[in-house]
Amino acid sequence: MNIDFTQIMIAITGCLAIYLTQQNKAEPKRYACIVGLLGQPFWIYVTFTTAQWEMFTSSILYTLACFVGYKNNWIKRKERMIYKPGGVLHSIVWVK
Repeated sequence: MNIDFTQIMIAITGCLAIYLTQQNKAEPKRYACIVGLLGQPFWIYVTFTTAQWEMFTSSILYTLACFVGYKNNWIKRKERMIYKPGGVLHSIVWVK
């Protein structure tokens, strides 16, 4: 069995991205899409060069999903509502 660099990178980035999605805190979760994007060139290269067209298509779709995660976690501003004790809306804060 011959394991090359691309397979090692697919395994490392894939496992790390899934691990980050399962964290309790939001800060580590937001890095999952970046790690996922780092692994995508390896997936696309391997599936294209081996003519695995179904997996190639899945890789393209996964890349698009990671870009959505990147946009939502790193680019788009989110609206967060802060409540006073007793449930009354206090203010709306924009966070990046």
